[in-house]
Parts: sequence; structure tokens; C-alpha cells
Amino acid sequence: MTVESMFIDSGVVVAGKLVLAGWTVADGDPVAIRLETADGRVGEAAVECCVRFDRADVAAMYGRQSIDVGYVIGVAIELFAGLDLFESRLTLTVLGAAGNTVHSQPFAVAKLVVGPDGVAADQRWPIELIVDHGLFAPEIARAVRWG
Repeated sequence: MTVESMFIDSGVVVAGKLVLAGWTVADGDPVAIRLETADGRVGEAAVECCVRFDRADVAAMYGRQSIDVGYVIGVAIELFAGLDLFESRLTLTVLGAAGNTVHSQPFAVAKLVVGPDGVAADQRWPIELIVDHGLFAPEIARAVRWG
């Protein structure tokens, strides 16, 4: 994976999956995610689903007309069972096909927020994309739909 620029802007847990959303200008998709706590505990999981989509408005910031600069990825959370995902600051590392680190950043994971109006607005688009691309079983996908 060749990365020019990358960051992951949110992470939420829903139905046993960790769903991460962010932006990248890159060739290829991430293949694994590693989370590490401040005290050195590490969990790693393969990416189950990666959704890339074109955002011309973001591409323009890089002087391009069109490029796949958005992505949402989902991984099974059970592989992170030994980590305290919600209470501690984590380091998130994205791994490429060769096992190399293509991106690393401090990170915090949120739980899916559902209120009287459904899923919180800032958590809707990554979950929507993942639902549409089959990361969740059909009955789970129906349960996390809104509106």
C-alpha cells in the first residue's frame, strides 16, 4: 500500500464490530488494524471489509479532480478482547499487505450512540456504508438502520 496521506477520524463499536472511518490518498487497501494500550497490551485483527468511495471535494485539496480518498473499514472486535477499548487512549496502527506500518496515530474508540432520533449523526455515515456492503448479518443490519 502506497500512502501519500492518511488519517482515521472516528471509530465506533457496533454489533461486535469495530468500524473505523477516515480519509486516505493511497493505492491499495489496509489489510490489518493493530491497537495498543498505553501499558503495552496489543490486539491485531484483519480487515473484514473496506469500502472506498470517491470524494472530489477532498481530492481537490490534493490538486486532483477525482480519486478514491474515502474509506470505511470494519474488523471483528473479539480479537481485541484483552484491551480496554473504551477507557484508555490507544495507538492505532494500520498495516499494509507486506505487514508494514502505513499509518499510526493516537486513537479513542466510541460505542454506538442510539437516542430518540436513532443513531447519532456523526456515527451514521460509516455504519450506513458498512451495512450497505455486507459487514453485518442481515438481522443486525436491520437493527442498526435508522430513519
